Amino acid sequence: MSLYYDTNGNLEEIDDALYALWVSSGNPKASHWTLQPPPPPANSATLHAVWSNYAWSIVDIPVPESVPAHHLMQALITFGMYNAVETYMAGLAALDPMNIGWTKAPYFRRDAVGINNAAEALELSTEQVDALFRYAGALVT
Repeated sequence: MSLYYDTNGNLEEIDDALYALWVSSGNPKASHWTLQPPPPPANSATLHAVWSNYAWSIVDIPVPESVPAHHLMQALITFGMYNAVETYMAGLAALDPMNIGWTKAPYFRRDAVGINNAAEALELSTEQVDALFRYAGALVT
């Protein structure tokens, strides 16, 4: 089974053997369908390919406005940053809103002052923090 598109931009999964039979028998259905090409390569951390009618487009993966806290923590582990963040949090006052949020918040907002303060203290670029949020936003648990 492969994906084929027609002259109207419709996309349909067609059995490859059936399509080959159409071609070999001269069935006019074959002339209406074209095999969808594979998507072009893209930096999967920031871009993805989107099929639209007759062609692939490369588009930015948006940075989520917020992510579940446990997803961001998993992203920090994956990126090797979790221990540095834990050390940073341990240096904050016990009643600091960021420290409370680190242990109690159900989600983290990308535009939160505490996220930006932590990023600055840990010398993380905007691109690095965006990558963490994109990764966390794509996790499924």
